[in-house]
Amino acid sequence: MKQSTLFDRPAVKRKTTEVVAEAGSPDPKVAKSFCKQWLKDFQWLEHTDGKMFCTVCRESKKKNPMASSGTNNFRRSTLERHSESQDHQSAVEAKLLRRTMRTTTEKAVTKAENAIIAAMRTAYFTTKLNIPISHYGEMIEFLKFQGKLLFLDFCRDFILSTFMSSVKS
Repeated sequence: MKQSTLFDRPAVKRKTTEVVAEAGSPDPKVAKSFCKQWLKDFQWLEHTDGKMFCTVCRESKKKNPMASSGTNNFRRSTLERHSESQDHQSAVEAKLLRRTMRTTTEKAVTKAENAIIAAMRTAYFTTKLNIPISHYGEMIEFLKFQGKLLFLDFCRDFILSTFMSSVKS
């Protein structure tokens, strides 16, 4: 009879699951405390009164737990799931659209203000040099040609008559 040795046995495959514990928790399934690194990893994250909140979802008045009541489920996977959620994605998109709209509006207002200032200076120049009012339109067209006036077609005559009367008095 042949004796069995350790090397004669067939190899047994063992299941090994490698689970990396999250920062701040020895148990990978439940993190017991908040990890400050998450504030750097997730720009929208806020940690207040022992709970995590999403500032972007709060600003957009979303109705998910990260926006309203917060969560104390201190796991990175919770934050990743929230970040990928449709609710969060729409809140991020809305924030970007608001920022773009604000910037575009500010630029348009600045250009309009600069155009009005240029038209008023032209009216002042025209009045002080006693240039006939009939030439004001030509001067405005010249400024447009120079790229200085883009928004003034709607108020050229109003500015001229108002400004000319105030300068002469």
